[in-house]
Amino acid sequence: MEHFWNGWASARRDIVLIVCGSATSWMMDKLINNHGGLYGRLTHRLFLQPFSLGESEAFLKTKGMMRSKYEMAELYMTLRSSSGWV
Repeated sequence: MEHFWNGWASARRDIVLIVCGSATSWMMDKLINNHGGLYGRLTHRLFLQPFSLGESEAFLKTKGMMRSKYEMAELYMTLRSSSGWV
């Protein structure tokens, strides 16, 4: 990524690099705390919170994935415990 950014993308004004994801340790190691080619390039950090149960249900409804209240609670608890949210 450093080679791509330093060699080509950073000179362009029509490109913005946005890094997001759940691999927090990778982002910390490779981008934020790394003293390599991308060091000091961070301009903004945005911390996002996980969806609440109600927000998760509303999101799935917009995707046509209707579930019973029981199934929603079960799915939500499974995702929260497996992703380290808790």
